[in-house]
Amino acid sequence: DTGRMSDMYPDVDEVLARDNPMVEIIGQLAPLTGDVVVDKLFYSGFHGTDLDTILRSRDVDTLIVCGTVTNVCCDTTIRDAVHREYKVIALSDASAAMPYPDLGWGAVTADEVQKVALTTFAYEFGEVTSTVDIVRRLQSRE
Repeated sequence: DTGRMSDMYPDVDEVLARDNPMVEIIGQLAPLTGDVVVDKLFYSGFHGTDLDTILRSRDVDTLIVCGTVTNVCCDTTIRDAVHREYKVIALSDASAAMPYPDLGWGAVTADEVQKVALTTFAYEFGEVTSTVDIVRRLQSRE
């Protein structure tokens, strides 16, 4: 961590502090015994982590990406994964974007941001599908 996040977001250290209850994993998503937890420090899950090494050591070739913010963390992780030649599936209903204020060319709603991000993923980087679809597909492999 070079402090770049603090340059962009002065209160990030307080908001994302390890002891802040707002950054804790919710009970329904708590890691199970044997699950690997990667501590993400910047937008991409690959940046400054051993995620790539962990995935390759397990012969993983496809990633299912969800989370917040669709067009920031999910987007950066997806692009980094594609650059590492992973297949990527983005979950359209398990990610969320945020609205942006008018910064000189008009405000953008969260729905507009989400639509553009998912369209870009589907056109340029991989597959976009729903959680129901991916769960069905995974269950059919068992």
